[in-house]
Amino acid sequence: MLRRKSWEWRTKELKFAFEYLAGFYSNPYLKELNPSFIDRIRYFLGTLRILIPLPSRYTKWWGLNFTYGLKCIYRDEKERIFKKDGLKYVVPYEAYKQFVEIFKDINFLGKYQNFPVIINKGDVIIDCGAYIGVTTLMFAKLAGKNGKVIAIEPEERNYKSLVKMIELNKDVAPIIPLKVAVYKDDCWIDLYIAKDSSCHTISTFCVKKYALLNEKKKIQAFKLDTIVEELSLEKVDFIKMDIEGAEIDALLGAEQTIKRFKPKLAICTYHRPTDSEEIKNIILSYNLNYKLKEIDQGEKILFAWDEK
Repeated sequence: MLRRKSWEWRTKELKFAFEYLAGFYSNPYLKELNPSFIDRIRYFLGTLRILIPLPSRYTKWWGLNFTYGLKCIYRDEKERIFKKDGLKYVVPYEAYKQFVEIFKDINFLGKYQNFPVIINKGDVIIDCGAYIGVTTLMFAKLAGKNGKVIAIEPEERNYKSLVKMIELNKDVAPIIPLKVAVYKDDCWIDLYIAKDSSCHTISTFCVKKYALLNEKKKIQAFKLDTIVEELSLEKVDFIKMDIEGAEIDALLGAEQTIKRFKPKLAICTYHRPTDSEEIKNIILSYNLNYKLKEIDQGEKILFAWDEK
């Protein structure tokens, strides 16, 4: 017998699959992300597998790959490389679960984008919390060859996967990887290592929140203003921050960038109880013309844009 919570989860997933099949999640402002009818059929059929307990994790991987239309083109003892719609994703074995969740959020739900905070062709984007590059690659696809993505990821193993992913997708758009953290000062800081490779953090608050490995590493951190200056960026159109509770400190180091370029912002506000209020206040202190909209896309994200 399946437990009640298990059935509740299955019901929720099947409901989403029906809605996805019907085209409820198509976005007129993000046409490049809208799935084909074949993709919607595949996702619906793949989701039906959850009604039957699967015998092994290998069968489960096959089912998830089918559901999301992922083709495995390479594997070794450390990682797999998947291909979907011409894009190649480098996925360490221990990061597969996180990869699938992020892939669904980005490609199916358009996470980090909500009109008018969307990426346009030719945009210069700063991806704070690039992880292994799933969001970075989609941002690059949307910005195109005349755009540019600055991908910021401080953790060594994640960064190596990010760099490899960039090398496999050179023709999508220029992507500049940086192995640093974003912070309110230019300094060296502790990075606390989590069991979940997507949850490493420099936030002392989140140290209590996540399952850590009693391990920390000294890493370089820079203000976003410093990074923009060092790269001689002539414009910044879009900034995304999902950096495990360090968003406030990162915004404090981005004052000149936000005042000068007035970029569209997608800032996660779910890590700390006071994030929402504090982040809104910081943004408005830089520019009172910013409009704010907070949306729950599975996780709370604050979207901000200057209408002038």
